[in-house]
Amino acid sequence: MKCPICKTELVELKKLRMETLDEHVSDPNEEISLKMAYRCPSSDCPSFGELKPIAFWNHIGEAYSNGCNRFKALPFIDNNDAPFGTWQRKANVEIYKDDENKLLFTFPCYPLKGWKVYSKWYYTSNEDGDILKRKLTFQIITSSGIMYLSGIRMLKFSLSRTYRTYKMAKTARNNKFYVNKLQEKARKNSNTHDEWWRKVNAFAAKMALKNLGIKEAPCKSYEW
Repeated sequence: MKCPICKTELVELKKLRMETLDEHVSDPNEEISLKMAYRCPSSDCPSFGELKPIAFWNHIGEAYSNGCNRFKALPFIDNNDAPFGTWQRKANVEIYKDDENKLLFTFPCYPLKGWKVYSKWYYTSNEDGDILKRKLTFQIITSSGIMYLSGIRMLKFSLSRTYRTYKMAKTARNNKFYVNKLQEKARKNSNTHDEWWRKVNAFAAKMALKNLGIKEAPCKSYEW
């Protein structure tokens, strides 16, 4: 691991009780375990600190600080606070990088008044934070602040869930839960006013049931 400010190889500091993001999400009330902390050994580095390091890191590159305001002022390379050669530096690019996303247009009049169109970039990175690949997409946010999903995106999302349900039904033959879920999806093309992607997903559920050798259940009324 190398310092994200001066690229000096980090050294062990001591074991500290540092809560990782994964620990906080999975069990925020659990006692924080001891982990080895790492610091930059260069006294010329802004993260060094006179008595204690201003910034230090755990084994996967998550950053910690002894002074929040001083930490925010540190000149991290590419604004990435994770050390070079760590999973966290890669995640900071692929998950959290958003400085290139921009508001492109706001619809001025009815029926889409207040809707906003944003450019949004997705990245593939390595553990040094180098961008290997980038993909431009567009997001539409309604006047209520809700992201609008196109029919194609909804189809991809719904088909992936149907396929996952089919795989579970095929694996757990004695578990009727997944079969019932497929039958429910298959019934949801009974309404002629349904969006086209719902009907395509219902057809896929029917094919999944046929492949399992299960007859489709009779149509029933439902509320979406």
